[in-house]
Amino acid sequence: MIVFRADGGSKMGLGHIMRLMTIADSVKKMNKEVLFVLADTEVASLVEERGFAFRVLNSRYDDMEGELPRLLPLLEDEKAEMILADSYFVTSKYLSTLKKQLKTVYMDDLAAFSYDVDVLINYNIYAQDLDYKRMEDQGTELLLGCQYMPLRAGFCNRDYAIKEEAANILISTGGSDSFGIAEKILHTALSDEKLKEKTYHVVCGAANTSLPKLKEMAFARKNIVLHVNEKDMAKLMQETDVAVSAGGSTMYELAAVGVPTICFSFADNQKRLIRGFTQRGIARGGYDFIEEEQRMLQGILRDLQSLIENPMERGQMSAKAKKLVDGQGAHRIAKILCR
Repeated sequence: MIVFRADGGSKMGLGHIMRLMTIADSVKKMNKEVLFVLADTEVASLVEERGFAFRVLNSRYDDMEGELPRLLPLLEDEKAEMILADSYFVTSKYLSTLKKQLKTVYMDDLAAFSYDVDVLINYNIYAQDLDYKRMEDQGTELLLGCQYMPLRAGFCNRDYAIKEEAANILISTGGSDSFGIAEKILHTALSDEKLKEKTYHVVCGAANTSLPKLKEMAFARKNIVLHVNEKDMAKLMQETDVAVSAGGSTMYELAAVGVPTICFSFADNQKRLIRGFTQRGIARGGYDFIEEEQRMLQGILRDLQSLIENPMERGQMSAKAKKLVDGQGAHRIAKILCR
């Protein structure tokens, strides 16, 4: 059995739990038993809907060491062979304690310290620029780069057409959007004569704190369409002409489909990602919401105006994006975990 340890919810978004479920799907296809372990019940229904067994520790998601007295006996009772952990709250003691009991894998974005694990995964566009040398010298197997991006199967080999007239704009601001960024982007775009008649598809998680306000806006205007817990994101992206997205896993999904994207960050861990995309010409923007809210909103407005009027640039961005991610990352990871 392989245990997947991650959390999600209104405070942290859904990125960690979603990417582990994608890997778990591939692991199950290889006839390996899978179990999710969660700190609390906030995303338990989401895990259950995807067909995974789970256990709840009734612990704090931000105190990983504090859960060890409950987690270690559970792993032993379940006869777990391996654990894949994905949380920014892991500590050196947490990982080294797990490693003494079973094979330990960590999904990383930050290279915050030298992780004592058997396998480390960092699929990000900037992964090979980070300092993992000490871990490599200690025998950790490193899976680095976009070839390990765990995209869901629906994002593989999607056809994408660049339209002369860009009519559909996708807005994705993270699972919880605690800053109400989607609402602010909509108000900015709808105040512009060239953009106010476009159709805006707003992706929302059930934990989105701005959902009531967004529903009011969608009720008042027919050209705002809310997608709450959208089941087929790949199809929605395929029908989108331009996207505005926060830095995160959605950026890689948009790249795999080939959607021209304007990107921004609202957390420190997103900055490297959006810098990597903009420096390679795969996306526009690279704004920081926390440091420059008004500049970001006006920049997104200008980028939308420019991309909508320039199908050639959209085509060039799309071609670069599709070369970045091939959609086989989850399968590659699963093969190594089940090896």
